[in-house]
Amino acid sequence: MKKIKKLKIPIYIHEIARKAKKQKINMEEAGLKDQQALKEFVSTLYSSTEPAVVFDRFPPDSNSGKITSAPGAAFSCGVITLGSAVEDKIKSIKNPALSLTADVSLNVMLNTAVDLVREFISQEAEPDGFNIGQVCHLNPPLSPFDKGGWKGDFAAAEPAVLETLLKKLGSEKIGVKMENQALSPAYTAIFTVPWLPRKKKNK
Repeated sequence: MKKIKKLKIPIYIHEIARKAKKQKINMEEAGLKDQQALKEFVSTLYSSTEPAVVFDRFPPDSNSGKITSAPGAAFSCGVITLGSAVEDKIKSIKNPALSLTADVSLNVMLNTAVDLVREFISQEAEPDGFNIGQVCHLNPPLSPFDKGGWKGDFAAAEPAVLETLLKKLGSEKIGVKMENQALSPAYTAIFTVPWLPRKKKNK
């Protein structure tokens, strides 16, 4: 099991602005008159996060086919959280448009973090002759997003399945747990990536 606390997540303002536009957020109503204002808001929001991740590899016999994009393959499972402090920050925002912008920003941060960890896993898999497959998210993104809020595949896992994976990963070490069948902290992503044997080139 690998654990990274204080994970540094790159911030992509253009992607946040694109998703905010897709959600039809009125940036003037949010009090964000231009991209510089958005950048400053996102920077303040990010300072309230406590990004952390745990991830590990599991053998093929742990893969039921319902939790990865490649049934029967060995896979890595990861849990990334932005921490609980940012939830208090969100609750303190009274402007609906600004609150929605914050949700969009945190969603982009989580997707970026998943891409980052996927790259870590890919670097680990390559020397062993494996490629890493498509990301499959196991928990739904927060409102206002549907399953389209995640990059990659989405397969809603039962709370019991999530709880089992969290225990195997020791997610309590980064403060992630199930409470009354709900994931805590709320801004958390649970995902898998399959390890696919690299095809040998024909001589």
